[in-house]
Amino acid sequence: MSVSEIEPDQGGGRAYRLTYWVPVPIDVYWRFKTDFDNDFLVSNKFIREHQFISRTGDIAVTENKYTHGPDVFFR
Repeated sequence: MSVSEIEPDQGGGRAYRLTYWVPVPIDVYWRFKTDFDNDFLVSNKFIREHQFISRTGDIAVTENKYTHGPDVFFR
């Protein structure tokens, strides 16, 4: 896993790129990451708030607030 700071969007704030390896086929992982109709993201004990922001092609933007760490949204 690696975390690197990147340039934030025009809205400001701070931006990070999180890169990690998951040992599953890409189509399985992508289906999990883009299944916004499931209840995992709202029933997970480590996620306090979750909302879908937008989707353009194969890029999806979500916001999450976690139970640990600062009381801010991660997009």
